[in-house]
Order: sequence, then C-alpha cells, then structure tokens
Amino acid sequence: MGQLFLGIALLSSISNLLMTNQVWLKRSVLGVMVSVGGAFILLAQAHVTSDFSYLNVVEHSHTAQPLIYKIVGVWGNHEGSMLLWVLLLSITSFGASNTLPSAIAMPVGRILSFILLGFIVFLMIACDPFAVVAHIPTEGADLNPLLQDPSLVIHPPFLYAGYVSCAVPFALALVAMVQKSPTIDWAPLMRRWSLIAWVFLTIGLALGSYWAYYELGWGGWWFWDPVENSALMPWLACTALFHSLHVTIKTGGLGRCSLVFGIVTFGLCLLSVSFVRSGLLVSVHSFAFDPERGLLLFGLTAVIVLPALGLWIKSFSGLSQQGTVGQARFISLGMILFACGLVAIAASIVYPLIMDQLGQAVSIGPSYFHVTFLPLVIPVSVLMGMVVLGQNFTVSFEKIIPSISAGCFGCLLAYWTLSTVSVLGIVSVGASFFLIVSMALYSRKPALMLAHVGLGLAVIGAVFSSYGEKEQDITLKVGERCFFKGYSVQLESYDTIAGPNYTAMRSVLKIYDSNDKVVSLLKPETRYYWTQDVTCNETAIYTSLFSQLHATYRQGPLIEDNWGRVSFRLQHKPFINLLWCGIGLMVIGGIVAIFLMLIKTR
Repeated sequence: MGQLFLGIALLSSISNLLMTNQVWLKRSVLGVMVSVGGAFILLAQAHVTSDFSYLNVVEHSHTAQPLIYKIVGVWGNHEGSMLLWVLLLSITSFGASNTLPSAIAMPVGRILSFILLGFIVFLMIACDPFAVVAHIPTEGADLNPLLQDPSLVIHPPFLYAGYVSCAVPFALALVAMVQKSPTIDWAPLMRRWSLIAWVFLTIGLALGSYWAYYELGWGGWWFWDPVENSALMPWLACTALFHSLHVTIKTGGLGRCSLVFGIVTFGLCLLSVSFVRSGLLVSVHSFAFDPERGLLLFGLTAVIVLPALGLWIKSFSGLSQQGTVGQARFISLGMILFACGLVAIAASIVYPLIMDQLGQAVSIGPSYFHVTFLPLVIPVSVLMGMVVLGQNFTVSFEKIIPSISAGCFGCLLAYWTLSTVSVLGIVSVGASFFLIVSMALYSRKPALMLAHVGLGLAVIGAVFSSYGEKEQDITLKVGERCFFKGYSVQLESYDTIAGPNYTAMRSVLKIYDSNDKVVSLLKPETRYYWTQDVTCNETAIYTSLFSQLHATYRQGPLIEDNWGRVSFRLQHKPFINLLWCGIGLMVIGGIVAIFLMLIKTR
C-alpha cells in the first residue's frame, strides 16, 4: 500500500511538469501532498502498532519502546527521514503554488515538481521505507538510544522544514533569470520565503545543539562536529540571502548576489543531506551509513543545482547590479564576512575528506574555528551595530559614544570574569555589547532589534560558557559533601530503577548555595538499554538565572569500592542561558518580520 501511495505521487509529479492550467496544477500538487501524506501515515501506523512485517519497523522499533519514541522511529532512520523530507517538500510546494502570484506560480510549481519527482524516484528505488520481511519476528531491534530524547522528537522536522523551504527561493531565482524581465517583483517573494526557511533552520539547529549540550553528557553546546557544520552552512547562506534581498528591494543593488545566494542556499541544503546520508562524515549525529545511496543523492544534487548555476553564469551580464550606498554598504560588507565564514566551514568539512582519500587522516578541532570563525563574528557584530547608527560610514560622536562605551565595558567584564583569557573572546564580547546597545537605542524596527540583540546575547553566552566553564571530577559516598563553584554538593542516595526499555542507576544529589540552603535536587542517571546492549548517561542540570550546573556519571565503574563511593563529573557553564535566550530572540525576530511582511502585502 505504501508503494502504491508513492506511485500515485510519482505520477502526479510527472503530470505537474506537463500542466498548462494553473487550477489543475494546484490540484495535482495537492494530489502529491495527499499521496505522500498517506504513505507517511501508513509508516507511522506501522511503528505505533509494532507491525514487524515491515523491515523499517523491525530495525528501529521495539514493543517496550515508549509511544513518543515509536513515533520518532518513523524518521529516526534513513528511509523514514527521506519520506519525511518528501512529505515536507510536497507541503512546501502546495503552499507556494497557492500563495504565489498567478504570474509566477506556474513556473515555480513546475520547478518544485521536478525536485519532488527526483526525490520520489530516489525514495522508491533506493530507500524503500515499506520493504517487508520474509519471516516476521516477534520483536524489533529498538531505536538508537541517543535518539530517544525529547529534543530529537522535533529537531529533524524543523531542520528539514528549513531545508525544503529553501527550494522556493531557489525556484524563484530560476524564474527571475529565465524571464529576465519578470512580470512581478521577485525579490520580496524570495525574501519572505528565505525568512521562513531561516526561522525553521534556526529552530532546528538550536534543538540539535541543545540535544548535544545535555544528552551527550559533557555540556558542549557546539563542538564543531562535521554533521553540525554541514547544517550550519545553509543557515549562513540563508542569512546572507535575506540580507542581500533587503538591499535589492530597497536600492535595486546586489541583484546578482541575491540570485546566486538563492541557488547556493538550497544547494547547500541538498549537500548537507547528501553528506550525512553517505556516511562520509563520521559523527555521533550520523545514524545512516550508505555510500551507494549517498552517491545517488550527490548525483541528484548535481542534476538540480549545476544547471541553475550555469543559467546564472549565462545570465550574469544581463542581471541588474546597481551600486550600494549608505546602510547597504554595511550590509554588503557583512555579506562578504558571512561568505568567508561559509568558506571556512566548508573547508573544515571537505579538506579532511580529501586527505582521507589520499591516505592521510586529518582532524580539525575547535582551535581551527576559534582562529577562523571568531574573527569574523567581531566585524559582523560591529557592522550590524553601525547600520542603525547612521546612513553613512561617518556618524556623530555623540551618537556613537554610548555604543563604544558599552563595547569597552564588555571587554573589561570579559577580561575580569573569564577563567581563560582570550583576546578574540574578549573582543567578541565587546563587539556584542556594542551591537546590543546600538540596537536598543537607535533601532526603530522591532524585528531587526529582536534578531540582532538576540545574536549579541548568543555570542556573549557562547564566549562566556566556552572560556569560563569549570569542571571537576568528584567521588562521594552517601552523606558526603564537596564544594564546587560556590555550591555544596551532597550525595543523598543512589538506587537502581527500571524503565520501559532500560534499567538505570540513579543518584540524588542535593545542591546547597552559599547560605547552606537546598536549591535543587539533581538526579543523574546511567541507563543500560537491554534492547540494544548500550549504556548512555543522562545529565542532570540545575539552572540559576544565567548559568547552569551539570552533574553526570563519570565513565567507568560507577561504584568504586565497598564503601559505595559514586563518581560524578560536575560542570559549571556561566551565562550559558544567554545563548539560548539569544537564539529565542532571533527566532521571535524572524517570526515578527514575516508577520509584518504578510500584513504589508494585504
């Protein structure tokens, strides 16, 4: 039945390419969405009911699995996640076909249908989620324990929604180049859809980052993992895209840049999926390893993106590219810096792969990104602050002095409080203070202020939590205390508990403040998933106003001697909550900007 649904979607996608009537195109796109939705519901039902006649359910589900993780199992694997991708792409195509102006809806709909057709064919021939087993087992293998987490319930759908939303600016860029003199203004439409994609990407990246932050047990909110970096590249490109489109709309400049960023952003989304699915990137985030199917995805990416780049090159001389003035200059410089950051991230992914093919293993660590990425954050923050100070590069001394004073204060604060002195970290904090004060004093646009203040807070939180963190390994028996970063930590008890598909050892740690008052009870666990013979740690976190205290079981024997001593690792992450609050403000700013644009179009 699942293959039948996909077959109907395939035929509907083919018919979309031949449609000449807009009404019938919308109906056909609806048919694709309904058919793929039916296939997705069928797979979800199989997981929820533990229907082990399907290979996908056998390999990624278990009768003892909690219901929520049975649902996650639908997209917690290669086949199911690609079905989710096709479903979200079909929903995006339906949304674009029904909201874009009629003059442009037809060609955009055909382009999106072509992309859909490619992925439906790939799904049917290379990663069938409805493959059946010859002999139905009585039990499944269970979902990867690392994926059995609340953040992973919504992380992939949001990230994929961001990826597929980038297909609309891609299609709009192609239509604008083909028409040369489009019957409508394409830039506002591209900016609206790029903002929608950016909001989804930001939420998806934040959820993945927060998952790594607490689930992996060591408190690293971003450790420059290649899979995380592959998802960061489309976000950087999308950020540059809607800033470029702002200049195109306001001044008519950067038209060429806007179009090529529209192509590159979606191309990077496709490359990210291809890298992760191919097994080329080794990471705790990689849960699908299949070089052959990865090669097919790379081929599909090339078929979609290379002709578009060729069209841009061919149309280059005929595209509008007026000069930029005033605030547009600041934005143009910022885009160049975003592009440099994109190149730095891409090099960190591609270079090790090339060296590996040459027989030499190369590992790129955090130090590479500290010397390549942080120096770009500083001028970007300053440029964002300068945008609202004036129309030109020269602004009055009276207007800029509060922002400069705030930047100096931020540098001094970082110097006094960071446990590890870093010039780049200190200057980054100063630049962020400059940005926040400039936005708070002079920005007249709520969306702009929220998003850019959020970025400043996120940078401050990232720097303080990275350079100011402290950790300590402790060993306690029941009733014993230790002191750490102004807190007193006492082991109250430990016991064995039984979960639905695991057994766990859980300790209770009392956290006392400097006044010897109990402020929290932390309950770290180490879980043994008997369904897969895998052990995972669960971190317990105490959150103060800005900072967090982590307690995690140390690796190795949990009970060290007959006295019942238990080993933990404590970590203090100062101002880490500024990072999460900053990301939240960025998302809110993006949503407000979309809402305001929708109001203006009515």
